[in-house]
Amino acid sequence: MSMVLFPPWIYVFDPPADLRHHLVKAERPAGYHLLFTDHSPQDQSQLLTVFNLRAAPWEQPYLTLLVFSVRLDAGRLAVQLVAVVLLTSILYLALQPSQK
Repeated sequence: MSMVLFPPWIYVFDPPADLRHHLVKAERPAGYHLLFTDHSPQDQSQLLTVFNLRAAPWEQPYLTLLVFSVRLDAGRLAVQLVAVVLLTSILYLALQPSQK
């Protein structure tokens, strides 16, 4: 249950069209956070560090918080849920009393 309440998130960097000739869209893990809270990026310097971006002076006006977003990491959450279901099933079957 806690996996669903605290799912994994991903930071997304989507550069503006003016910078797409040398910057590409990228994603980085953003950790586990409560599902019902605001996860919008707030710290631009932290995000630039996470994505290893060093903006040239002419690029700085383009690299604002608007080019960063956060989304649910549905793939990782699905893998975690499947693993829990499989492990629970295996334990259930392994711990069943044998019928003689």
